[in-house]
Amino acid sequence: MGRDQAVFSVLVDWYTTWVINPLLASFESMWEGLKTIFNNVIDLAKKVGETLSKPFKAVGSFVKGVGAKILGQRQFGGPIPQTGLYMMHKGENVVPSGGGSSFGDININISTTGGVDVRQVADALMTEIKRRTA
Repeated sequence: MGRDQAVFSVLVDWYTTWVINPLLASFESMWEGLKTIFNNVIDLAKKVGETLSKPFKAVGSFVKGVGAKILGQRQFGGPIPQTGLYMMHKGENVVPSGGGSSFGDININISTTGGVDVRQVADALMTEIKRRTA
C-alpha cells in the first residue's frame, strides 16, 4: 500500500469514526423518539375513539330500532326533560349537563436539519400509522 493510500485510509477511518457514526447514532435516536411520539399519538387516538363511542353505544341500546319516537326539538335552546331522541338542527351543538369538551385537529410539526429528506420521514410515519391502525 502506497503512502497516498495509507493517508486516504486514515482520513476515511477518521471521518467514519468522528462524523458518520455520530450522525447515524443521532438519526437512530431521533427515529426512536419519533416512533415513541407516534405510538403515543396512536394510543391517544384509540382512547379518544373509545371514549367517543360510548355515547353511541348507549343511544343504540336505548333506541332499539329506526322507528323510535322523536321527543321534541330545542331550536332555541332549553332543558331536555327526559332521555330520548330529539330533533337537531344544522349548526347546533349539544353540551353535556356537566359541561363539555371537544377535540380538534391534531397537528404534528417536525423540523429537520442536516439534509434529512422530509418526504422520507413523512412516508415512514404514514406507513407506521397505517400499520398500527389497520
